[in-house]
Amino acid sequence: MQKRILVLTYYWPPSGGAGVQRWLKMVKYLHALDWEPVVYTVDQGEWPIEDPTLNKDIPAGLTCLKRPIFEPYAIYKWFTGRKSSERINPAFFSEKTTNTWRDRLSLWIRANFFIPDARCFWIKPSIRYLADYVKTNPVNFIISTGPPHSMHRIALGIKRRFPHLIWIADFRDPWTDIDYMHHLKLMFWARKMHLKMEREVLEKASGVLCVGQKMSQRLQLKLKPLQSNKFKVLYNGFDESDRSEPAVYNSNSQFIISHIGTLVKDRNPEVLWRVLHDLKQSHLHLNQKLIVKRVPPKKTLGHIKARNNTGNENRLVLKKQTHERFRFGTTFSRCRMRRIALPGHMNPNSTVWE
Repeated sequence: MQKRILVLTYYWPPSGGAGVQRWLKMVKYLHALDWEPVVYTVDQGEWPIEDPTLNKDIPAGLTCLKRPIFEPYAIYKWFTGRKSSERINPAFFSEKTTNTWRDRLSLWIRANFFIPDARCFWIKPSIRYLADYVKTNPVNFIISTGPPHSMHRIALGIKRRFPHLIWIADFRDPWTDIDYMHHLKLMFWARKMHLKMEREVLEKASGVLCVGQKMSQRLQLKLKPLQSNKFKVLYNGFDESDRSEPAVYNSNSQFIISHIGTLVKDRNPEVLWRVLHDLKQSHLHLNQKLIVKRVPPKKTLGHIKARNNTGNENRLVLKKQTHERFRFGTTFSRCRMRRIALPGHMNPNSTVWE
């Protein structure tokens, strides 16, 4: 008899980007291993990027439950004068430029009244819907993956109604320890509510998955030592079937470093840039061979080349092109170009992608 597993995820095709990959691929192979996954997701969410090509990875015959969701981003766009077609990246709300009082007020309201996140209005309707579904279509396991952490709150509500179910909370990113939390200007009561919600999820979940050891260790510190055995690390992997042809090593080929995910100013890997800079100085042939790639691309990106500016400084110059590769020497990320300070010998006016 197949074991049935209910997967709660906000990101699902046609949503694109990094967040959708983990459980899309899990569902694909769970189905192949004779499990019966059931996916619960949104009907037309506010995704920062869409990638319809991911639909090919959805197993044939998969039960996918989609429900409408209210999100406040239409109001936010109207209030701040943005176009209705503009895509908002909810997970990095604090990374947006907040030059006007409307931007600052919107950010403060979002941070203090939409807890744990802007999908909070979806929690209670989802619990009611899924409780009815589970009564007539029993499942053995529940997986909730966040962010958004509203998915964990939905799973908590189902767990309370069906205590016998095994619930695994999957953290792709931290909750209260996320690197942009200090940008949100939380009031003391809002921060307290975040901590309370996070602790409830960690305590009530049957198991907690994390994508890295450090995240797992931080979350374990929030609970009693006797509960640490419920934490497991499940690293992000890759799907071999995505590779169209086997890789062939050639000593004359370019050396490519790829980052799969998101880089923003609070995730600036300074040590990496120092090491690459030193390698470039001591091995001049790397200037032509070393390439840093961002995967997946958000928009038309371009080459970034390092050239001497004044003295021993390196100034990083962006040349707009239509492909996804980057010459060594920069950080890059999601939406637009901005300037941040890079360490030491690297020019503080270096261009990065955000």
